[in-house]
Amino acid sequence: MPPGSLSGPSGAPPDPARATAALGDGERRRVSLLVFRVGPASYAIAADDVIEVVRMVAATPAPDAPAWSSGLINVRGRVVPLIDARTRLGLARMEPDISTPIVLLQLGEQAAGLVVDQVVDVINVPQDELMRPDLAPNTTSTGLLTEVADLNGRLILVLDKDQLCEASELSAVAAAWQARP
Repeated sequence: MPPGSLSGPSGAPPDPARATAALGDGERRRVSLLVFRVGPASYAIAADDVIEVVRMVAATPAPDAPAWSSGLINVRGRVVPLIDARTRLGLARMEPDISTPIVLLQLGEQAAGLVVDQVVDVINVPQDELMRPDLAPNTTSTGLLTEVADLNGRLILVLDKDQLCEASELSAVAAAWQARP
């Protein structure tokens, strides 16, 4: 998937109002999801929350950053905190290489990069086929999982972008970097 392929017009974030396709009477509403892998599992996030997908670049460690932080990167003059999806989901951290994808997300006023193992695809799922889970898969990710898509026996865990981390935490990480001497 080429970088920028999920950007809205002129590089702006896509319009969240388009998260489900507008359909005529009798047709099923569909949700576009960006599917990615972290460890052995497939996860997804609403495609309309994605700014773009870029390749890993050198990250600068952030002072006093939370454990899930992979540092900060500069994306076209904008300081972007990185969220290590493996750590956030309770898996062991792995050293990224230049092929490691970063999913740039819009989280309120702040952009953030979600470091994942592999970006798989963008899929359209009928909204009524998304199921609410009875329980989160583990205590580390409680609150992250909002829905589950079952695609021909393959479960895709849909994450809530707003639960990946607090917007105030992201802003604090970015602000600490920008305030350095």
